[in-house]
Amino acid sequence: MAGDAVATAQNDDVVTTVCPMCHQGCGVNVTLKDGRIDKVTGLKSHPNSKGVVCARAGNADKWVHHPDRIKYPMKKVNGSWERISWDEALDTIAARLRPIKEQFGAKSLAVIFGYPVLVEGTSTISFIRRFCDAFGTPSVFSVDAMCWRSRLVGSILTFGNYAVQDLDESKCIFVWAHNPHQSEQTVGRQILEAQKKGAKVVVIDPRRTQTAKKADIHVMIRPGTDGALLLAFMHVIITEGLYDKAFVEKWTYGFDKLKLHVDSFTPEWAEKITWIPANQIKDLARMYASIKPATILSPHNAIEESGNAVQNHRAISILQAITGNFGVPGGDIVLSGVRRSPIRLEEMLNEKPLGCDIYPLFHSVWGRLLGEGEGQTMLVPDAILAGEPYPIKAAIVSSSNPLLSWPNSAKVRQAFEKLDFLVVMEMFETDTTRLADIVLPGATGFERQDIFDFYNVLFGLPWAMLRKKVLQVGECWSAMKFYLELAKRMGFEEYFPWKNTDEVIDYMFEPSGLSIGKMAEGPPEGMPLGKKKYKDHEGRGYFYTPSKKVEIYSETLAELGHDPLPTYKEPPESPISTPELFREYPIILTTGARAAPVHGSAYRNIDKLRNAAKGAVAEIHPDTAAEYGIGDGDMMVVENKRGKIEIAAAVADDILPGVIAITHGWSANVNLLTDNSPADPITGFPSMRALLCRIRKK
Repeated sequence: MAGDAVATAQNDDVVTTVCPMCHQGCGVNVTLKDGRIDKVTGLKSHPNSKGVVCARAGNADKWVHHPDRIKYPMKKVNGSWERISWDEALDTIAARLRPIKEQFGAKSLAVIFGYPVLVEGTSTISFIRRFCDAFGTPSVFSVDAMCWRSRLVGSILTFGNYAVQDLDESKCIFVWAHNPHQSEQTVGRQILEAQKKGAKVVVIDPRRTQTAKKADIHVMIRPGTDGALLLAFMHVIITEGLYDKAFVEKWTYGFDKLKLHVDSFTPEWAEKITWIPANQIKDLARMYASIKPATILSPHNAIEESGNAVQNHRAISILQAITGNFGVPGGDIVLSGVRRSPIRLEEMLNEKPLGCDIYPLFHSVWGRLLGEGEGQTMLVPDAILAGEPYPIKAAIVSSSNPLLSWPNSAKVRQAFEKLDFLVVMEMFETDTTRLADIVLPGATGFERQDIFDFYNVLFGLPWAMLRKKVLQVGECWSAMKFYLELAKRMGFEEYFPWKNTDEVIDYMFEPSGLSIGKMAEGPPEGMPLGKKKYKDHEGRGYFYTPSKKVEIYSETLAELGHDPLPTYKEPPESPISTPELFREYPIILTTGARAAPVHGSAYRNIDKLRNAAKGAVAEIHPDTAAEYGIGDGDMMVVENKRGKIEIAAAVADDILPGVIAITHGWSANVNLLTDNSPADPITGFPSMRALLCRIRKK
């Protein structure tokens, strides 16, 4: 089945593929009837999902065949949409981009993609970047600027590689600011299985989440103060001699400096900051250090969204190392990398990405390019509005709704309204598509073919599975196919010799010995792609860092003017850092928690999933609600210096007093209250988990 071809499935055919409705990549069987999805069931032989599917997959037919799907290219003419052909769309886009490039330079084109593109498979991301290289623009932006990048940087600076959690053998699991029973059900099941085998589970979270309710211990922490608790853990473990002395002496660099550094970070100091009693901090630190193997499981976008983004993950990595929990089953491990053919055309780039001069480690560590987007996304609105440090005049957006999902939505809207030319590839109408000049019909993951290998990054599972094209809806294209065809219209054929997307994928995975044909002939659940590496540093004799050891003290950070050891700083808005602002806005606002069965901002147009997610609500403690005369279900106004929203109150004692929590992705847009100002000095991540606001009953 060619990557660009229509599926040939017949009535009641069953196609085994990867579910695309979130990032977990569960194995599923898709039953077709009359050319449409009839039902989706679990693939029992899949090593990660093991035959289980969630409510999203159970409603896949309503998503793929939704009457509001964008099925054909459209162009805005005099304020109205007109259907056009793909040829006209591609010709129009190429014709508009050429003069913009000539007048303002190649980097004036911003290429933006969202999470659905990422979960299509890493090959799509690399391919988009190849197009940008050929065009000459380093202005590539993704959700990575507020998601995974700081975690990646922190891990590489410490271990020289990206470490993942090996949950299956863990005896002690600290789930930090994470609710996998809602956001990553496969991980939630792993935790439950570990508990059944005797593992202790501790949840650190200001909310009593579904995961917290199943844990052995739940500790409520003031939002944004995770770094202080991590430093207090280090203080207890080091001062009480609970660290792995043999590993520290042989394999770490800078432990003597850390020992002095954490001397003042006592549990009593942390209690005042975190609101967690000092005695409990001591007990937790001792528990973590004494029950082995142990691991700290955090999501990709919680403790990163703070001014301590990199330092928080540096602290977690260092704790894993000094307690002897790195490189062992049940601790943190490294997987063998996926080998791919070179796809980038870096030699064609003459310009540096946006923010590279301010946040060089966001772009690369020791010359190693990182992540999906090249530039710091938080700087995009100012680049559009003020033309600084260079003007952005056009944008191509794939499967992303920046007007809803980026922080400081009012400013983002103002910026996007100023663009000279905007193309959006999407499945449904969004706030962002309404501003576009050209709208393109995007394919779901059921309508494209690829090799899915995201398991390595997310779950520590060295595995690959063929994502089969199940069906064709309208004239919907994958992002890879669009960029392949646009490259030809732009005159880049020399750099894009492939006839279709299958050829691209086969080329990219050739070094790993994989191809679409080989995967199609193999087991339907996929096959191993690499292996777990236990104590790999011992056989090799070194870590991939400048010192060849675990870098507790980072000379790299020191040379760039950053703290070489993990530090803590208050959120930019807090009772401590901005007491005057706190008097005006006396409630702490935390945002971004996931609510199943929706995902991100997706699936809210499916009635059953939207209703199950209970809609947009502000979680609030009964004592706080009573103080403001607010009852459960009442409409309340939440406002701060950036904006205000109206939202229903969900009153329960599942959250700290004085704190409210609001999920994102609803029409009651919490990102009207969040700030896009870079907070983390190393990567420029914004602070979205600890803000200030005030509330009142409507």
